[in-house]
Amino acid sequence: MKSKTFSYVKYDEQATAKSEEIKGLCEQLETKIQGLGAGRYQSLALTHLEIAFAMCGKALRDIQIQRDSQTEHVAERTNE
Repeated sequence: MKSKTFSYVKYDEQATAKSEEIKGLCEQLETKIQGLGAGRYQSLALTHLEIAFAMCGKALRDIQIQRDSQTEHVAERTNE
């Protein structure tokens, strides 16, 4: 059985709203972290913030799939 780890799922309204809320909080944290001054630990903090935001996106995707709110198949995005 194929894992859904790499499947693209288009967010519904509920997931989009939650993602925007989380994004706003991450942007606030990003501003605070940038105020710490450049350096290794600032860079690490920003990297981990990016990872945290990405994992929140994965969690929202999983929640949406569990809700069965994905009504149609959406083709995977391409860089073209």
